[in-house]
Amino acid sequence: TARLNGITLEFDEAAFVRVPELLETCAGAFESRGLASATWGHLSDGNLHPNVLARTAQEVERGEDALIEIAARAAELGGSPLSEHGVGRHPLKQEMLRRFLGDDAIACMRRVKHALDPPGRLAPGVLFRLT
Repeated sequence: TARLNGITLEFDEAAFVRVPELLETCAGAFESRGLASATWGHLSDGNLHPNVLARTAQEVERGEDALIEIAARAAELGGSPLSEHGVGRHPLKQEMLRRFLGDDAIACMRRVKHALDPPGRLAPGVLFRLT
């Protein structure tokens, strides 16, 4: 979840060989919104972690907008806006999943989850709500 006072909002982006372009996007998205940020990652596989260093509730909101912009650019560059963990526990990541993969893909994931875990014991309520 988003937190204030220097705690970060973190999202995973993967643009692989296009890392420099995505780093430029990160910088521009944060700078244009007047946000402090830090971006790190795993350069061997192009996995970046852009983070908003939010100090106010307004910065959290602007940070979410910046992260959506960065995620869209990652997808344009051939990457995935959701390449690692935490998708099921964070509402903004869940929104990105819907936006970039669509409801059909989520329905397919639910079917796989149900096939592997019919009683819903593994990570109950994470991403695939019980209702």
